[in-house]
Amino acid sequence: MTIWKYPLKVTDIQNVEMPAGARVLSAHVQRDTICVWVLADPAADRVRRQFRIFGTGVPVGEIPMAEFVATVHFLRVGLVFHVFDYGEVPS
Repeated sequence: MTIWKYPLKVTDIQNVEMPAGARVLSAHVQRDTICVWVLADPAADRVRRQFRIFGTGVPVGEIPMAEFVATVHFLRVGLVFHVFDYGEVPS
């Protein structure tokens, strides 16, 4: 098991390829990019995992099956986003 970092785009929905069964540890801003850190088995098959990012005050609708990961702050510009993990996406 190792800890891996994945950059995210500031967009509503995105899929990220990572090892199956990866455990999301946290999300933070690093060099003006939202990143998630996961604990993963590098030998595991790769899967797509869906993340959604919502700005504060933006309607989120229903978020079933989602796990809250973190609230991230872009301090220089005063923006705050909330990262949710929707888990593995079927192929």
